[in-house]
Amino acid sequence: MNPTEQIVLSGGTLRPDQLSLLQTRGPLVRVVLPGEVPAWVVTDTPVLKQLLVDARLSTDAHTHWRALRQGQITSRWVLWPWVAVQSILTAAGPDHLRLRGILGTAFAHRSIQDLRPRIETTTHQLLDQLARTPANEIADLRTDFARVLSLRVLCELLGLPPQPTTSLLACSTAIFDTTLLPEFREAPVAHLYRTLDDLIGDKRTHPGDDLTTALLSVYDDGNPPSEQELRDILLVTITAGHGTTAHLLENAALALLTDAALRADVLAGQRSWPTVIEETLRAEPPTVHLPFRFATDDIELDRGQRVAKGEVILTGLAAVDRRPHIHRNPARFDPRRNITDHLAISNSPRVCPGEPLARLVASIALPALFTRFPDLTLATPPGRLDYITSIVDNSHLGLPVFPHPWRR
Repeated sequence: MNPTEQIVLSGGTLRPDQLSLLQTRGPLVRVVLPGEVPAWVVTDTPVLKQLLVDARLSTDAHTHWRALRQGQITSRWVLWPWVAVQSILTAAGPDHLRLRGILGTAFAHRSIQDLRPRIETTTHQLLDQLARTPANEIADLRTDFARVLSLRVLCELLGLPPQPTTSLLACSTAIFDTTLLPEFREAPVAHLYRTLDDLIGDKRTHPGDDLTTALLSVYDDGNPPSEQELRDILLVTITAGHGTTAHLLENAALALLTDAALRADVLAGQRSWPTVIEETLRAEPPTVHLPFRFATDDIELDRGQRVAKGEVILTGLAAVDRRPHIHRNPARFDPRRNITDHLAISNSPRVCPGEPLARLVASIALPALFTRFPDLTLATPPGRLDYITSIVDNSHLGLPVFPHPWRR
């Protein structure tokens, strides 16, 4: 890639060449989003930490994004769901504090650790299915294990009854695929909203020990979430929570499948699973770019860079955690770093409330997977794995594996 070439973010943005280019352009880089929408990406740790708590940045697009207010951004934009939802992702100021308090209180009602038995049971059920793969045949670790496990856990958390996962997975894909045209996105998203409406109605009459019931019972100074806020909180929880957890599993598994020595060390107890999980979050984070923040005023940075009022910024999580002056050989996957201060799930007031769930699932599922299948091998060269078509998520379209040793 030419060092002066315009950086256009599209699907598969965690290519090493593009990450390197983002880093060489400075701490704040001009990029073009799908639809030829100009934006900034923050790629430097000190600058990012400064901006994450800067009061001159807001997540309220409808008030502060100049392009949206001028009609240049409409509901047909491929990233519209990231602007339209009414949740802690987009709320600002008092509304954000209110919704965060509501969600935090609801999560406290249902301890994440209470889900451990269900996670363990579901993990072993899926591994049993994986074990039934005939010798010399390929299974997809992404679709057959990581995505299904994470979605079933989220359904358990929300109180969704057992149901086919195909339609819900399609909904999640539609929201995170940043190349999908609106006409192909609308139907799966509408289906997800109908599912959530049914869930809300059911929990109003039949409350249970789940996050949805807890949300319905939470009141913050007599100011409960609106019906749309409730729907969007649940939508973001199931889609973002599912994606973060699934991608963490997939990316950690891929790292071990491509490094036999590391895998042997981990299975022998010479490297711990928690360090593998944290290094995955640093080196191959589930989220590559986190949308969006909007400048409420002009912001002057060191080196003379300036974000103008009304412009949009993305958090470049992958680029930040691969800075060579922060980590030696940053592209190398190395659990010996024992890093816990990465920004993969956002080290800010907006840190993901579901972060403990992703770590818990990974701490159970990864050891179970590699203990059950010590001969698990990748069925295609890693360089031929295609990235998913998203500027937000970081994972691959598939993770083909041979669960059993090859038989001639």
